[in-house]
Amino acid sequence: MIELRTFLNWFKDLFHQEMYKPKRYGQSSTPHELAEQIRHTLFQLDLEQRLQHLSSQWNQLTGYSPTACFGESLFKYIHPSDIKTVRTWIRQYAHASPPSAPLHFRLIHQQGHVVWVELYANPWFDKQDNVAGITGTLLDISLQRQQAQRQDATNRALITIADHFSGMLFRCRNNHNWTMEYVSGGCNDLTGYAPDDLMRGDSQLSYAQLLHKDDLQRVWNEVQSCLQDNRPWRLAYRITTALGQEKWVWEQGVGIFSSNEELLFLEGVIFDITQAKLADPMFRNTTLFNNGTNHQKTTKIIDAIDSYTGEQPLLLLQMRIDNLHNLNFTYGSEYCDKLMQQIVRQLEQFLSPNCLCGRYHTDQILISTPLLEKSHAEDFVQQLRSRFLGPVSINDVDSYISLSIGWLVALDSPISIYQTLLNLDLAVSHAASLGGGKSQQFDYQLNNIKISANDNGW
Repeated sequence: MIELRTFLNWFKDLFHQEMYKPKRYGQSSTPHELAEQIRHTLFQLDLEQRLQHLSSQWNQLTGYSPTACFGESLFKYIHPSDIKTVRTWIRQYAHASPPSAPLHFRLIHQQGHVVWVELYANPWFDKQDNVAGITGTLLDISLQRQQAQRQDATNRALITIADHFSGMLFRCRNNHNWTMEYVSGGCNDLTGYAPDDLMRGDSQLSYAQLLHKDDLQRVWNEVQSCLQDNRPWRLAYRITTALGQEKWVWEQGVGIFSSNEELLFLEGVIFDITQAKLADPMFRNTTLFNNGTNHQKTTKIIDAIDSYTGEQPLLLLQMRIDNLHNLNFTYGSEYCDKLMQQIVRQLEQFLSPNCLCGRYHTDQILISTPLLEKSHAEDFVQQLRSRFLGPVSINDVDSYISLSIGWLVALDSPISIYQTLLNLDLAVSHAASLGGGKSQQFDYQLNNIKISANDNGW
């Protein structure tokens, strides 16, 4: 494969010669003929940036005839916002110091739309070996640019979802410190530490230091065993947060390997399952419930999920108070606790007797309600949202809340408690990522994260 710069050097004197001759069978193509066959537009500029030659592809690229543009300034066809950049890039050739990288900029098509192009060029010299201008190629990269912009938009959306995700997405090295290379914004809620605290790469703080000492070796052994077999891992263990609180977490991850099977890093997600652990009778019997946080009611919801028989549709909702953090900053934690209790009371007044609701996380509420028909679910969600369009009053202080709702309808039994809670978490995180105050149904076709309720003794 010939390099583009070699190709340009080959053509640098082409435009001062008439090299076209009728081609006979078996005769090699001339450089001029090759120039007309490639996708690139070949051009030549003098030191005044006037077009001295254009190959026929210029017409397809811009809509203008090459002969009509002869002697015109190249900048006549460049997007106004890009002229300064292109001018600076080209001026480097006057000093025979061409840039090493190609330049991307916009041309204005004759019909008025923008065409993104990639410019490669080399200086060409006169008989006295002075730089006389540049010879180069222009390639239409509009499609690639659109694809890149769509991918960037997708990446930004994923980052937004990740930062609103109540779990923690991570990428880490496979060492005993579990050195984090990336953690999502959910790190703060899960661990009490900011993402940067865990990604500093120093010995002051590592994710391994958060793990309960009785779980540390087990987690290491299980992950290494899964990596050896090139299979994902799913495990539960305990961490200690920045405030000294012990949490149960659920981690599922996978090793990322290179094409030659070299382990590059680990990727996965970690969820707070402290509340889900309350579904375990042994765990429940040793836990002192706090009536203020409705833990008892939450366990009844988990029991309802666990005992669901599939006789009629079961609607499950997870509500997140988007602005609770800001309210806590303004009025304090005691006010926010009373606010959450008041929201639960208002929900209980709205819900029928066979519905259950309870505080699930600091800023979230879990609801279950049987439905006569699956089609009633969306109406129920909208009615629920409308209940909180007005202010909630605590101690004569009115607060407007922004409410994100993730929901799903269970139709078949049995239901995995842990899978269901994960699905609700995905749905409410997606709703929050849309800007808050939105609702999102969990999509079983688009989401394929699976966990097993039977792994690791659960």
